[in-house]
Amino acid sequence: QMASRGSTWTASRLAKAAGGLQARLVQEWLAQQAAAGLLDFDPTKGTFSLSSACVPLLAEPLSGSFFAPYATLMLACWKRIPTMMDAFRGQCLAPSYDEAGEDLADAMARLHVPEVKFNFIPKVLPLIQDGSLLQRLNSENLLCADVGASGADCTMEMALQFPKATFHAYEVADPALDRARENVKRRGLQNLKIIDAKIHPLGKAISSGQVKQRYDFVMCYDVLHDLAHPEQLIEEVREVLAPGGVWVIVDIASNGEMAENVRNHQKAATYYGISVCVCLPSGLSADGGRGLGTLGFPPEVAEPMFRGNGFSKIRSFQMPSLEKNQVYEVQI
Repeated sequence: QMASRGSTWTASRLAKAAGGLQARLVQEWLAQQAAAGLLDFDPTKGTFSLSSACVPLLAEPLSGSFFAPYATLMLACWKRIPTMMDAFRGQCLAPSYDEAGEDLADAMARLHVPEVKFNFIPKVLPLIQDGSLLQRLNSENLLCADVGASGADCTMEMALQFPKATFHAYEVADPALDRARENVKRRGLQNLKIIDAKIHPLGKAISSGQVKQRYDFVMCYDVLHDLAHPEQLIEEVREVLAPGGVWVIVDIASNGEMAENVRNHQKAATYYGISVCVCLPSGLSADGGRGLGTLGFPPEVAEPMFRGNGFSKIRSFQMPSLEKNQVYEVQI
């Protein structure tokens, strides 16, 4: 509401609108935000408004610069500081996503759902397999897997958009699985199933009888660079992808080498910060982990991995209207 053009707020009005908060505490917080330049303050009227420069950062989920969910992400990171310090000292492995708790799944949902709903579905899917994947999702009962689905918030968007298709959401982190199961129960979706990948790994889906047929479509959204052993997942997808099927990976666009990112990547400072706190620890949370990091999966790294594990058709491009994301279209 503060982002609405011309919208101004007193501390008492905001406190009431936010559910009956203590107005004096809200006033002090507003003063701090104004002093930091995030809010504009009118001393004559005693009102605050969100500065125009901060609207895309804090109030527009589709701006491509929306950073509000990172506040929740920082809570998840804070909980892991003792383990992170031990990992820096070489006294233990780095903490996994599981150790970040439910805050991480919540932050990922708030970051990714708008992207999937307003960019991935309408702007990326029409480009995959020259549009045939989108046509089949709309008309056929395709079997689809979302691997590394976190709380399945993005999978739900896909299941709602394509009710004729069947979706399996694979995840290993227990807090995310709890969120995913609650999401499915709350929405009552019949075409979405949650799978604990610790118990039923994707690569054994066919041999174990967990899945009766191979997957027509597999998606991984912001997952590969986080994995300790990405080659293992690539092998698993190769095992379960149907002939003519397609795997679509969305990852963070990178300039490649660290020196090139430091010099020329506009968001390098932010992404390296996120990497130290979240992505790199995940990639080092198992023995022999690759530790790719947030900016560690550019085409020159990704494509040899795909080809070395049985995929021959690979196309990469930046996501239309959201160039911070790199898209890989991968087929056998």
